[in-house]
Amino acid sequence: MPHKLVIAFLILTSLCCQHNTTTRAEATQVDITQIKDSIFLVRGKYLTDSIPKGYKSLIFNVLKKYDRPNQVPMEFEPRHQVYIKSTFEGFKNLGDLNGDDRPDSVFFLDPFHYGDIDSGQSYYFTDTSLPRIPSDSYCCHINNVFVLPDIAENKTRELGIYYSSCASRYKSIRYYILKNGGWDQFATSEFDILTQDPSQINFSDLVKKLDQNTIAVKNFLELKTFWDTIRLSSK
Repeated sequence: MPHKLVIAFLILTSLCCQHNTTTRAEATQVDITQIKDSIFLVRGKYLTDSIPKGYKSLIFNVLKKYDRPNQVPMEFEPRHQVYIKSTFEGFKNLGDLNGDDRPDSVFFLDPFHYGDIDSGQSYYFTDTSLPRIPSDSYCCHINNVFVLPDIAENKTRELGIYYSSCASRYKSIRYYILKNGGWDQFATSEFDILTQDPSQINFSDLVKKLDQNTIAVKNFLELKTFWDTIRLSSK
């Protein structure tokens, strides 16, 4: 009898170990697209069905990169698909931004989550190794993004983005450099639309490279124009 009890104990121990091992293995293979609070389930299908064909994998890569299952995703309904199709502006080719000899394009999408984590539309890139640029605005347009000269002379291009708060006459242009795996805003210039109509100007003409790490940027404010000199930080 004791012999049979020992055998039974060994069998139960073996089964428990197998069960725990399987559970750990399954935990490492969690499919984020199946998580209840994932934006894949809330928005993924409608986004990929609304974006032009050929970009489905790109959109899913962006969703996967910026999905946060512990945050509440923005709700999405089939009727919103018409809105996405009508407002999606497509892609703007910016050229090679990160020195890999491949052209990079920019596009923008509405927020994925509620709250401070996504407080406005964000700019994304077809090269998903490039981080997104949040805007804190709902008035993004692909033509608001323009490429600066290679200020740092490191084969990585800096960007300028015309920023609009949608309602105010006072806009701005924000300047970004790719640093430490993220886009760092290193300067801002004033843009008063009663001083200058943004539709009548080429944004790239508002920036002049003076020398390595130094640019001049044009400002429009209260019916006056002036230039500021900006020098990149060495940090």
